[in-house]
Amino acid sequence: MKKILSYVLIGAVVMFNGFMLFEGGFASADTVSTSTIGADISLQYPVEVEVTAEITLTCDLSTTTLSLPIPGMTGGTATGAKECLVRTNNSDGFSMTADATTLTNGNGDTFANGTTDAADVAEFSYNYDGGSWTAFTPGTPQSITASSTETSFAGTTSTMNFRAFVGSSKGQPTGVYASLVTITAQMN
Repeated sequence: MKKILSYVLIGAVVMFNGFMLFEGGFASADTVSTSTIGADISLQYPVEVEVTAEITLTCDLSTTTLSLPIPGMTGGTATGAKECLVRTNNSDGFSMTADATTLTNGNGDTFANGTTDAADVAEFSYNYDGGSWTAFTPGTPQSITASSTETSFAGTTSTMNFRAFVGSSKGQPTGVYASLVTITAQMN
């Protein structure tokens, strides 16, 4: 009889401890129940919504024709520009890169990617929002602008300026020279 009583007592202690262990989970801070007689009752609980980050890049995709044809023997400079609009609600902002293929005509003649303006060169370069002229490095996107915060809803418009230069003693072959420029905007 003592053995049975001790088993019953051990079982009761185990069940009581198990109930106390799991009862804490049932009455956690996630669920609150309260009652009162004759008074108002107020409870507060959170409501959440997640807003995801987005980015848009808008550029006119038509061909940018640089101003004035360049005389191939006496040389000169031609310039042009393209505006792009970036909009993002990303709290960490955005960064933007540019890359371009070599400025080439249909015969394989090229402009070097450079900014020396020497008399014996033909060079292609860019600047962003009026900065200093920079040579493209085809296949290597170059950082052109960045922001560490979101843009306004209207976005941020920036201008990419292009420049082709032929030196006065270069003798650049004739033709229409073309390059493909890639602008990439990404969230930080």
